[in-house]
Amino acid sequence: MIDPKSDNTAADLATANLEEYLNRKVRPALAAHGGGVILLSFANGVAVVRLTGACNGCPSAGETFTLLVRESLLEHPAVLEVRLEPADDTEMLNLARRLLNNKRGEISNELERILQESSTDGD
Repeated sequence: MIDPKSDNTAADLATANLEEYLNRKVRPALAAHGGGVILLSFANGVAVVRLTGACNGCPSAGETFTLLVRESLLEHPAVLEVRLEPADDTEMLNLARRLLNNKRGEISNELERILQESSTDGD
């Protein structure tokens, strides 16, 4: 992810190094549970990350961030602080819409079954 047009090659190298570190130390554990982490920015020793996938909105996300993501990143010599950026509400809304649409189909099917049963009971 190094930008050859960037004037800040050292920062690009540090970010690439941190991405590789995440790939080795953090992402496999998150992926095992359907989650992930995105490095949004890294400057002046501060890494800003966002949890994704199943980690986004999970009741244990705070613990996952603190015990896995934050602690692992703080072991990296270039990282002084780690901040968690909240998930984009759009992602959560899209997930809710998908769940509701699926549920609506189940409810419609159940209502149709009940109506068919009641119409045959009256005959």
